[in-house]
Amino acid sequence: MPTTQSNSDNDGDKSLATYLIPATIIFVLIASVLCVARYYRWKCAYAWNRFKKCTTLTDVQLDEVVYDRDAFICYNSNDSGWVCHDLLDHLDSSGISTVIHHRDFLPGSVLEEMIRESIDRSRFTVLVLSPDFLASNWCRLEMHIARNRIISEGRDVIVPIILREFPTSQVTRTLAGILTKSYLQWTDDPEGQALFWDKLITKLKHGGNLRPLEN
Repeated sequence: MPTTQSNSDNDGDKSLATYLIPATIIFVLIASVLCVARYYRWKCAYAWNRFKKCTTLTDVQLDEVVYDRDAFICYNSNDSGWVCHDLLDHLDSSGISTVIHHRDFLPGSVLEEMIRESIDRSRFTVLVLSPDFLASNWCRLEMHIARNRIISEGRDVIVPIILREFPTSQVTRTLAGILTKSYLQWTDDPEGQALFWDKLITKLKHGGNLRPLEN
């Protein structure tokens, strides 16, 4: 009898090992793949975005309306350092024409009229979102004007960029509606920045949809 019990225990151990070893191997493989994917997430996302660009037509005409500029840049003056030295440098070098307050608005002009005219004459409106942006009455006015243009033209003309995080208490109904579609989020990760610029420039040149970027 002891021998029979011992053999039964051995068979049970072998049966358990038969299930545990493959399960452990599969778990380790999945964990390894997830770690590698997370580490190289920006490289993978950038490569996928470039692949999509190569497999789609890049000369699609957005519409038949002729605009003066590609983008009107809406931002708060506290974010002017990033706008003037990062954003404009990349857009200018990519051949994207822009309108910004301090450079293009004529002195003595009625500010609200200049804003409306600039938004209407630009293919897109880029919103550089931050706590300072949402605390500014003028920035919120520009956002509302651009939002109304979506309604009147029936197409998405707003490109939202989350430059700095802001509390949910600052999110208005208009902004919430804008962010439910698509937006870009600035990141400190160098590879993430490469993907950020690639998607932004593609959007402003050829239209199409954006997918949110996460830190």
